[in-house]
Amino acid sequence: MLKKNEIIRLEISGMTNEGNGVGKHEGIAVFVPFTVIGDVIECRIVKVCKTYCYGIIENIVSGSVERTKNDCPVYSRCGGCCFRHMSYEEECRVKEQFIKDSFERIGKLYPEYDSFEGCKQLVGYRNKAQYPVAEQDGRAVCGFYSRRSHNVCDHTDCALQPAIFKAVADDIMAYVNERKIKAYNEETGSGLLRHIYLRRGEHSGEIMVCLVITDLKKRGVF
Repeated sequence: MLKKNEIIRLEISGMTNEGNGVGKHEGIAVFVPFTVIGDVIECRIVKVCKTYCYGIIENIVSGSVERTKNDCPVYSRCGGCCFRHMSYEEECRVKEQFIKDSFERIGKLYPEYDSFEGCKQLVGYRNKAQYPVAEQDGRAVCGFYSRRSHNVCDHTDCALQPAIFKAVADDIMAYVNERKIKAYNEETGSGLLRHIYLRRGEHSGEIMVCLVITDLKKRGVF
């Protein structure tokens, strides 16, 4: 049985829809983020469960041919996306397999599949964003939740979002900090602003801006 902090050699042979690579060690599945099918790594075990484990990369012995250098400065700590460390062609293959697994392995259904078509626009294609707001170092910030947590990664310059979203979010946060509007605190229930929700009309180009706030009735405002 594997032990916490044990370092093992692992070949990544599969991928989860959360973006974790999967390898088998003595019959035990080990899930490792930021890996690609075909990677051979030295892996440190960080969590041991009854039938599987979680690990982190200690060293890449040999990288997959589909491994790429991600182009985001906060990718390692932001939870906004999970496939930027692999080629887009490999991302499409992985997602196609997710679809087939859902039908066949989970649903026990075996349909005929149309060919998988990737997106022609690889940056700025998302038409919706929801930025959680938090207070850090005495000021309100917004961005995305870090992986597997509700810690806010202070970053609005996301390559997957249209550039106008960053401009709108930054203007809102400048106003919030100028007026000293408090960000919502999940632990204490204090503060006002919880999320900034943006949506862009694909054809109209119009931007919908929604500010998600706490219940003002409970605060006696209304």
